[in-house]
Formats: sequence, C-alpha cells, structure tokens
Amino acid sequence: MRWRIAILGLLLTAGLALAQGDLPPITPQTAGSLQPLAMLGNGEANDLAFSPSDKLLAVATSVGVLYTETRAPETTQRLEGAPFYAMRIAMRPDGAQIAAGSTDSTLRIWDHRPAS
Repeated sequence: MRWRIAILGLLLTAGLALAQGDLPPITPQTAGSLQPLAMLGNGEANDLAFSPSDKLLAVATSVGVLYTETRAPETTQRLEGAPFYAMRIAMRPDGAQIAAGSTDSTLRIWDHRPAS
C-alpha cells in the first residue's frame, strides 16, 4: 500500500467536511462503513494540504506534487516541474499558492487559483 497513494480516508474526510450536515462523523463505530472515493497516482504519499475552502487537495509524493478537486478526485493532476521527491507541502491561507519542500533541499512554489 505504501507504493500507491491511498488518500481514500482523507478524501472521505474532505467529503464529510463538505457535506457535514448530510453524513455522520467518522467514529470507531462508523469507520467500517467508509467507502473509497479515489486512488491518486503512484508513489508514496508524504504530506497533504487542503485548500481553505476544502475544494482542493494537494499531496506531496515521491513523484512530485499531485492535486485534485475534492468533488472530482478522478481528475488528479501533477503540478508542473521535473518529478522530485516532495516531503512537505503547504498552502497559503487564501489558497493562491502551494509550496513543497523536497529531499534535495529545494523549495518549489506554484501559483494556484482554486475554482470558486
């Protein structure tokens, strides 16, 4: 499982956050009923960040930075730039930029304007 980015539970959490009134919270009693929403890419997931609106999920992986709209996780994309081993990721409070730190001691920053 470590070689596939299994962000299933995290996407489920995002879905719950987006539809808080529709679904019960995740508890030990309800955990068994969770259903996978998506598998994102290949590689090892190291860190993740949700946009302030919870509409975007960015994931630091061993093959770069992947991002997806939480309501359409099948449309995962990789941020431009050479593949690199991303260890950490952060998003500005307004969601306009994504920053990722890698194992080669570099920091990459991308502009991003989330869909409204």
